[in-house]
Amino acid sequence: MTAVTRGSSNMFLAIALAALLAAAETPPTPATGAAPGQPELKPGERVVKMVCRNEQMGGSRMVKRRCMSVEDWKQQEKDGQQALKDMQDRREMNPPCQSSGRTC
Repeated sequence: MTAVTRGSSNMFLAIALAALLAAAETPPTPATGAAPGQPELKPGERVVKMVCRNEQMGGSRMVKRRCMSVEDWKQQEKDGQQALKDMQDRREMNPPCQSSGRTC
């Protein structure tokens, strides 16, 4: 076990004090709200995360790359689910065999 001498504790105190003073002397960064490396935003603007996906076109092997915001992808998925539900509900109300005048 090593004993801490008075000289080494003073040295530690001096280093800690110097570090605190150095941190206190750094000028404050301007509070613009912009992250480093990003342009400043005008009032009403916001940063939007874009997501790109490769989608296969219907009836083809061709792939098309589509890029939209995360909110737009969620809204598109929600709209597709609602459209499918609407089609299923209409089919239950009016089955194809009854609409043609035939009995099932």
